This record gives sequence, C-alpha cells and structure tokens, in this order.
Amino acid sequence: MDNVFMCGSVESSDVLVKYTKTESPLKIVIESKVIYQFGDEIKHLSAQYCKEIGLTKGELFLNDQGAIPAVLKARILGVVDKMKGDK
Repeated sequence: MDNVFMCGSVESSDVLVKYTKTESPLKIVIESKVIYQFGDEIKHLSAQYCKEIGLTKGELFLNDQGAIPAVLKARILGVVDKMKGDK
C-alpha cells in the first residue's frame, strides 16, 4: 500500500483521485457519472495537469462526481503532494 496515494472524496461535485506508483507510462482511468458528457474533457485536463507537474509514470484513477476543472486540478496536485511527502 506504500505505492498508493489518495485525495478527494466521492461526494457530489468532488473527485476521488487515486495514484498508484509504477514504472509503467502514465495511465489515466476515469469513472464518472458525467462520462458521456465530459469524459473527453476530464481525460484531456487530467493529462494536461499531469504533464504540467511532470507526472509521467503510474496509474491515475479518477472517480468523478461532477467536479469542476479547478477541483480536479487541486485533487491531482494534492495526491502528488502526498506522494512527495511520503519520501
């Protein structure tokens, strides 16, 4: 479990972000109640935020409950901060 980090919740308008450290290229998995409307945007923004912070390996799992982009970014940054604090 030392390689798994989480941030956020499954409350309405939030997103639970779970990051698993691996040596594989970054894989983003999305589960969302609005996947058919906003799935492409969620995927694009997640990939963009990861690129901005240099996250290129591991698995990022998003359980989205209708979070706005600012919340999505904050949760991704939060999970990375937790990972860095674990070193």
